[in-house]
Amino acid sequence: MTTLVGKKKNFDDVVIDLLELEYDVIGGYKLAVEKMFHSEYKDKMYDFLVDHKLHVDEIKEFYSDKRSDLPDSGDLIKGLLTRMKISISDITGSDVNLLRAMLDSEDDTSQAYQRILNHPGLSDSERCVFDKAYKAEKQHKGWLEATISEVVSDEVKH
Repeated sequence: MTTLVGKKKNFDDVVIDLLELEYDVIGGYKLAVEKMFHSEYKDKMYDFLVDHKLHVDEIKEFYSDKRSDLPDSGDLIKGLLTRMKISISDITGSDVNLLRAMLDSEDDTSQAYQRILNHPGLSDSERCVFDKAYKAEKQHKGWLEATISEVVSDEVKH
């Protein structure tokens, strides 16, 4: 999916949209962890799940004394689409398709954090919270891309 998170003018709305996206991605990672066969991939998906939970906790903690309207769950429809994408990927019984589905989610979160870091409403104090998460997202995305490439390369050789 392609996300629109980070495109709204009102920065408060952007934060809410980001948290909803994070919750949707967390739901996706929970499902991916259940469906993965390869233990190394399963462990990595769990690590990424923990990272996304940490992003949510840190963002909510940062805004805890400033905001009372932060969501505790994702968008119902978008979350359903994320889980459906993973379930469909699982039908093939191939971990690489699950990895591709999670890469799609990481593309969305990376793009969202990048937009937020360039948003005119972002203050310097907020920047550190979002920059840390963005760096983690780039690492997740890089690992997924490299692993998918390696698996596909190995499949071509055999």
